[in-house]
Amino acid sequence: MEAFEITFFCLRDNHNKGAASIITKQFGEHDVFQKKNIVEFFCNDGKDYVEFCLSIFDLIITENDFDYIMTKISQFVSTIFEKSEDILLATGIYELTGYYTENKRYFAEFDTNFIQKFPIVFLRKSQSFNSGKIIYDDANVTCVFYENAQSIIS
Repeated sequence: MEAFEITFFCLRDNHNKGAASIITKQFGEHDVFQKKNIVEFFCNDGKDYVEFCLSIFDLIITENDFDYIMTKISQFVSTIFEKSEDILLATGIYELTGYYTENKRYFAEFDTNFIQKFPIVFLRKSQSFNSGKIIYDDANVTCVFYENAQSIIS
C-alpha cells in the first residue's frame, strides 16, 4: 500500500509537539480524500530539524485530477503555515522523504539541488525558488511542481 507523504519541516525546539497536533486536527477538517492516513513525528538525534509526515495511503494522482488534488493539498498546507510559524517548508512525494533526508543533519543543507528532488514543494511567501512550475499560490504558501523529480502522475 503506497502512501503520498506530505512532510512539514521545522527547526528542533521544545514546541514541536504542538505542530503535530495542528497538522492532525487540520487534516481531519480538510480530509476530502477519505483515505487511510497516519501522522508521524521524526525528531532524530543529531539533526537540527524535525519532520512531521502525513502519509495518505492509496492516493492515486492522474492527469485529470492533478489540479484538484494539488489544490486541496495546498489549501491544507496553507492552513498549517498560517497556524504554525515554526513550519519552514513542506514537501510532497511518494514514500521517499526518509531516504532523501536520512543524511541531512542541518536544515541549512536543504539547498536548491536537494529541494528539487521532491516533485511537490510548499514554500512560504518569503522564500524563493529556482525553476519549477507554480501550481498553487495564496497569501500563505506557494506550491511548486518539479516535473523532473519523482513521477507522481499515474
